[in-house]
Amino acid sequence: MKPLMMLSCSETKTIEMVIFGPSAIIGFVPSVMTLVSYIHIISTILKINSKERRHKAFSTCSSHLTVILLFYGTVLGMYMRPKSSYSMDQDKVFAILYAGVIPMLNPLIYSLKNQEVKKALCRIKKRMLRYLESRSF
Repeated sequence: MKPLMMLSCSETKTIEMVIFGPSAIIGFVPSVMTLVSYIHIISTILKINSKERRHKAFSTCSSHLTVILLFYGTVLGMYMRPKSSYSMDQDKVFAILYAGVIPMLNPLIYSLKNQEVKKALCRIKKRMLRYLESRSF
């Protein structure tokens, strides 16, 4: 919207407020609900007596929390910047992260809980290290 507003020959303050108000509410309500639910989840996990069960519960939540933080981080970075730091190039980077990179990371982040995927990543890492050692400079 910002580039279109910049092309306008009229005063855009009212239009910006009309757009910003509902957008802030639509973005604020789900983020607060997510935050409140995670507070409840974490407080419940902390009440678990077994250290192994607590670790397993935290590892299950961590992948989802990572995706949520990436999602909300790019949205906040894109829409909540001050006007003085507005840049079309930054908008392009945020848009690519938001629309392309984060959806591609979701399967990877969620699959890191799978032991077979972890073992495969360790094998790849070892192969790369052996290759790099054999090619020592």
